[in-house]
Amino acid sequence: MVLSPRRGLLLLEVKDWWPGTLTSATRDAVELNTDRGRVVQAHLLRQARDYALELVDLMSRHRARVPSSGPHRGMLLFFWGFVWGLPEAMGGDVEAAAQ
Repeated sequence: MVLSPRRGLLLLEVKDWWPGTLTSATRDAVELNTDRGRVVQAHLLRQARDYALELVDLMSRHRARVPSSGPHRGMLLFFWGFVWGLPEAMGGDVEAAAQ
């Protein structure tokens, strides 16, 4: 999680999955070949989004972070977002796996 007074909140979901371990993926789950055998986990983007929405909901309950009037009434006073990453995978690995 990165919190910047000028930029807002950014949630990062990073996995150490290696190319070749990812066998299939849907928008909700991924299937991995690991030392423990076949493992199904939530998709990285889904995880990042769910964590971000849970955190935003929690932070929105604090009155100092949410204006009570005006065009942004009920919304957080700062930007927020989420991303995911696979630092062990190179661009070519991802493209090759997609084919």
